Amino acid sequence: MNNLKEQELLDEIVTLLMASFSLAGVKDENLNKALEFYEIEINKRDDNEEYSYKSVCEVILDMKQKYKDLFY
Repeated sequence: MNNLKEQELLDEIVTLLMASFSLAGVKDENLNKALEFYEIEINKRDDNEEYSYKSVCEVILDMKQKYKDLFY
């Protein structure tokens, strides 16, 4: 896979993750900060744990408790 295609896929993933944040109630002005906190929180998870849509949802739900000021 070439670098341009990889970058396009990464951009799409980030867009989908930001859409998930928005649907979860993250304020528009906090979407980039939520992405930073998501990266921190997802990296705290057990490496042996399967990465799935459920783990993404769990991290976002945890963020709603930990970073309440990001959300409406």
